[in-house]
Amino acid sequence: MPYQVTRRLTRAAAHSGAELIAEAAAVADGWATLVDTAFGNETVTGYRMLLDFLLRCCVSSRQVKRGTFMSEPTKLPPEIDTSVAHSARVYNYWLGGKDYFPADKRAGDAYRAKVPLIGAMAQESRDFLRRTISYLVRDVGIRQFLDLGAGLPTDNNTHEVAQRSAPDSRVVYVDHDPLVLLHVHAMRTTTPEGATDYVLADMRDTDTVLQGAAKTLDMTKPIALVSNDVLGHIVDWDEALSLVRRLVERLASGSYLVLSHSTVADENHREVQEEYNNSGAIPYILREPSVTVALFEGLELVEPGYTSLPRWRPDANTGRLSDRAGWGGVARIP
Repeated sequence: MPYQVTRRLTRAAAHSGAELIAEAAAVADGWATLVDTAFGNETVTGYRMLLDFLLRCCVSSRQVKRGTFMSEPTKLPPEIDTSVAHSARVYNYWLGGKDYFPADKRAGDAYRAKVPLIGAMAQESRDFLRRTISYLVRDVGIRQFLDLGAGLPTDNNTHEVAQRSAPDSRVVYVDHDPLVLLHVHAMRTTTPEGATDYVLADMRDTDTVLQGAAKTLDMTKPIALVSNDVLGHIVDWDEALSLVRRLVERLASGSYLVLSHSTVADENHREVQEEYNNSGAIPYILREPSVTVALFEGLELVEPGYTSLPRWRPDANTGRLSDRAGWGGVARIP
C-alpha cells in the first residue's frame, strides 16, 4: 500500500532530526492513508507530489524553494560545498535562473568578463535541446526519453517540450548530484497521460541507469537517449565514448541518440576554461568536433548531420551568435 511508503519516509525524516518536518509528514501520512483507502489508484498524481515532498525533506531536512537566490546555504546537506563554484549552478546563472550561490555568481561573472558570449552559448545549447526533442516528437513519433545529467530545472526541460506536443510522452532523468536531487519535484511534474521520473545514479553506471529507467520506460520500444552538453564532465575521452556506446547498444532498434558537446570558440575560450577547471570546480573538457563526432559512429545521422548547434534545424527562435559554442546532432540507432 502507498501509505506504507509514506510512513517509511516519515520515519527517515524523523531520524534525520527534522522534527517539524516529521510532524508535517505524519499529518500528510494520515491524509494519504485516508485518500488511498477511499480512492485507490486514482490518487497517483497527488500522491507522487506528496512523496516528492517527503523525499526532499529526507535529503535536505528543509525545502529549498525553486526560483529564489540561494544566499543562505546554512542547512543544505554537508556534501554540497557552497564555497566552490558548481557547473550546474553557474550554468543556471548564465541561463537567467535563480538556483545559485555567491561563489557561482562570482565564477560566472568572471568567466563572462573574459568570454562575453558565454551566456549566448548556454542559451544555444538549451535551444538545441528544445529543437531536437520537438523534432523527435513531432516528426519521428518518439514518446520515450532518457535524459542523462538532467541538471537543475529551468525553462523547456525535456519533459515539458515533449509533453507540450505529445502529452503521453514518458521521460526519465538521470543525475546523482545532491543539489539536483533537492529539485527532483520540479523534474517530476507530468501530464496525466504521460509520465516523468528520476533515477538517482551516476550516468556511467549504465546498469543502474537502465534498470531504473525500465520502471517507467518500455525498453523494448524506441527511446531517445539525450546527452545535452554533459560528456565534457567526463575527463577521460575513452570513458565518455564507452559510456555512450554501452547505452546505445542496449536500446531498441529505431531508438535515437540526441547529443551535444561544447567545443572551443577560440584560444581565449580555451584558456578561460582551463582556469575554471583549475579553480577547484568540477572540470569540463572542451573537445573538437573532429573528435566528438566519433560518438555517432555506427549510427544514422539525420540531416543536417553533426553540426554547430545553431545550424541544427534552426527556427525563428534560434540564435546565431556563437557558431563555435558547441556541436550537436541526432542519430537513429539501427
